[in-house]
Amino acid sequence: MLVVSLTRSGALSQHQWTRATRPLFTTAAPVVGAQYCAPHGTTFTAIEMFLDGFPITDARGAMVMRAEKAPFSCPRRHLLLDISTASRRPVLTIKRSPRFFEIRRRWNVYSGNNTSQSDLPFVAVEPPLFKTGVVQVHLPGRGERDPDFVVHSRGFFGCDYNVYRAGAALAQINSGSAALLGLLFNMLAYRISVNPGVDHAFVVALTVILVEIRHDDEEERRRQQRAWNSR
Repeated sequence: MLVVSLTRSGALSQHQWTRATRPLFTTAAPVVGAQYCAPHGTTFTAIEMFLDGFPITDARGAMVMRAEKAPFSCPRRHLLLDISTASRRPVLTIKRSPRFFEIRRRWNVYSGNNTSQSDLPFVAVEPPLFKTGVVQVHLPGRGERDPDFVVHSRGFFGCDYNVYRAGAALAQINSGSAALLGLLFNMLAYRISVNPGVDHAFVVALTVILVEIRHDDEEERRRQQRAWNSR
C-alpha cells in the first residue's frame, strides 16, 4: 500500500485557491448528517492509493475519513469511513449499479454499511443526453426529473469540478498531479473546498464517484485503442 502526496506543481497556490473559491458563498441543508456541516469553510485532500481506495485528510493533515474499495465487489462498491474517532464508523456505502444494458452510469449511496433502499440519502446519475453536468444528484422522494444538485466540470481537461444547487456553487473539487510514483501509476490528489454549512461527507462521496468516472473513461479509451491497434 502506498500513499503519495501532492506536489507543488499539482497544488494551487494560496492566492490561486482564494480566487478560485471566491464565488462559493451559499449553504445547503445536510444530505448525510448535520455533524458534517461546519459553520466555517473547510478544505480536505483525497489522495488516490493502490487498489483499495484513498484517505481524506483535513487542512492540518489529519486523516478524518477513508474511502475503502470492497475487494472483488461486482458492481464496484466503496465504503466511506469516519475515522476521526477510534470506532472507524461507516458513514456511506457507494455502490455502482450493474452495467448490464446500462444507458447512464448510476450510483446508489446508502447510509452506513448496508444497501437497504430505505437508507438511501441520495442517488447520483450521469445526465441524460443534451443535459449539462458530469453528475446529477437526486434526493429521495423527489423523483429524478430535475436534479437537486449538479456537478459541473471546469477547465480544458475536465478534472476540476464545482458542485451546484439551484445555480449556486456549494463546493469545489480540484485535481492535481501526485508525486513521482503517483504520476507513474496515474494517481491524482483531489483538493476539496466546502462552503460553510455544506455537508462535507456528501461532497467527499461525490469525489469518490468522480474518481470512478475518471477510471472508467480511461479504461474505455484503452479498450478503444486496443481495438484500433488490432485492426
